[in-house]
Amino acid sequence: MNQIIDAACSDSCALSAGSVPARLLGQAVSTLALALMLACGQGGDSSDQPKTGGSETEGVARSAAEPELVDVEAFESGFEIVRHLELEESDRAMVVSPMVAVGGPDRLIVAEPKESQVNIYDMDGSLVRVIGRRGDGPGEFRTPFTARPTLDGGIVVADFQASRMTFFPEGGGAVTVESPGVFLLGVTDIGGDRYLIEGRSEAERPAQLHIWNRGTEAIERSFLPVGVPEAALAEAYLFVSISTQVEADTIWAAWALSDTVYSFDLNGELLDRLPVALPTPIVLPTTPYDRRPEAEEREVEGITQMVGVFPAGSELAVQSQRKVTAGTIYDLVLMDRQGSLVWSAARMPMLHAVIGADFYFADPFSILPNRWIVARRKAEN
Repeated sequence: MNQIIDAACSDSCALSAGSVPARLLGQAVSTLALALMLACGQGGDSSDQPKTGGSETEGVARSAAEPELVDVEAFESGFEIVRHLELEESDRAMVVSPMVAVGGPDRLIVAEPKESQVNIYDMDGSLVRVIGRRGDGPGEFRTPFTARPTLDGGIVVADFQASRMTFFPEGGGAVTVESPGVFLLGVTDIGGDRYLIEGRSEAERPAQLHIWNRGTEAIERSFLPVGVPEAALAEAYLFVSISTQVEADTIWAAWALSDTVYSFDLNGELLDRLPVALPTPIVLPTTPYDRRPEAEEREVEGITQMVGVFPAGSELAVQSQRKVTAGTIYDLVLMDRQGSLVWSAARMPMLHAVIGADFYFADPFSILPNRWIVARRKAEN
């Protein structure tokens, strides 16, 4: 499998021009599926619905609470819980499908695609600020997939359905910029007025990562095309999920159907590729999908996807997922910076973030997505 995927780092890949993803699958399946449904005109506007914590909590956190989906004994073999964390909810903000970024040493930035807003919390879970609301005006969102800190103290939000990014300077205000020909999933400030953009490009040979210059409004480089055998290409092309983390001068990246973590410098030059020994291996889809929405949901069940890569001290934490009838199963791999396996287990709680030695997981004992646990690695015996 890794030999097959190695082609992903070349600058040539046989992808058909003009294809459009039919399904988005990534860190939160329900969130991405909703966004695609809205973008394709298959769902209604939920802006008139009340913000409640009842039926809307049936996503990732509810599935994590099912005992057959989380192996608590395996989790406790590698981690110990140091505290519980509950994100504050109010009539201004609900935690539904949290997409988490770290906003410095004392802030959590949580994009809520279903709620069309971004919530800022301190490290004790208190709500500090709410950014945006549903709409198409300045500072408004449709489906904000990610919200991340900028190097000047602001925040940049990637809105998939609106196909635009919005910059919120530290001093206030909002500046909106249209996506430069990319199915926009995420934006990260890498310095020098340059930004790493995640999302499939609309170019003839689509790539998944792009370095965009805000000053010139030009993409300086696109890299990480999909590299799979021709027989799997048509269906693999539909899986557009990309996970990235920028750590100092290194970009860590993983694509949904690659069992490899890639590292690049801030110019997009390949530094290394690290094969990942996933607890449940990836099997590339080769059978054409039934394009009816109800059939697609059934057919994606059981397909392992990479959905997160997290620098964690001297290690890398890699999260994968697969849908089953009862919900979503998350597996976790820890490996050193050279790619050697340190620890792994299937059926783990969903990992939201890693800050220093602290791993922020969805609480496996709760159905509420605002309840998390903070855990640390157990010392090796």
